[in-house]
Amino acid sequence: MKALLYLLVLCLGLRFLSVDAATLTLKLPDASIEKDKLIVELLLLSLESMGHDVRIEYGTERLTAARMAEKAANGDLDLFWAGMSPELENTLLPIRIPIFKGILGHRIFVIRADQQYRFENIDNIEALSKLRAGQGRFWGDTEVLQRAGLNVVTAVKGESLWPMLDGGRFDYFPLAIHEPWHEIEIRPELPLTVENNILLVYPFAMYFYVAADNHALHSLVSEAMNWAIESGAYDRYLYQHPLFKGGLEQAKVTQRRTLRIDNPNMHSETPVNIEKYWLDVTKLDEYGI
Repeated sequence: MKALLYLLVLCLGLRFLSVDAATLTLKLPDASIEKDKLIVELLLLSLESMGHDVRIEYGTERLTAARMAEKAANGDLDLFWAGMSPELENTLLPIRIPIFKGILGHRIFVIRADQQYRFENIDNIEALSKLRAGQGRFWGDTEVLQRAGLNVVTAVKGESLWPMLDGGRFDYFPLAIHEPWHEIEIRPELPLTVENNILLVYPFAMYFYVAADNHALHSLVSEAMNWAIESGAYDRYLYQHPLFKGGLEQAKVTQRRTLRIDNPNMHSETPVNIEKYWLDVTKLDEYGI
């Protein structure tokens, strides 16, 4: 009887497995853009490194984080990814391993091409607060900058920020470390450049989330990601991926002055003290960067 009961519990816990016990079938959201494709590749790298054969069923429409959370709760999605959020972390089961190792919380600035001199002597947040940052009004990182005491000018539409920067409405546009060069390249009509000296850092994680009762999938993915990180395979794949490699190389992060601020949206259980989960810019040379 105990053996039968154990088998029943196991089957219920592994509800995300396909009928073929050797194959793990996961229902995931749409992953048609480059960032999402990389996230799925990292998930597959982790699971397959532990010998799992994985089959994926993708959604066909772009969904908000709130809508994905609903679908995960009712079983229409097994797993999805979104930025750290107290609401999501309190209602779902987050896998608190930063998918991009906190890279998205490493910010460098786009500025007007003739304005570098204004940033030469900035070495603390108080000095930076004397200049104006540009941000989308409803972006999650806008509150992070404002709560740190930085002077922030906002716009409802993100695209509006580019002519505003060019026109002097604000002084710098903080972007994730891999973004500035591409954004400047596609706007050759604007006299913009990448600021040379400052790296603004705050804790930010993109997590996988599963339904609150799906402890089996949570454990499986957690174990697989830890396995891949410990082996070094995860970091090699992430840092060498075209989405990040060029930006990490061009940013010359080890030569920049690092200014750190807190993230007011950070959950108390964010694993900030587990070093292997976060980008260490001093070790990027190990990955050819």
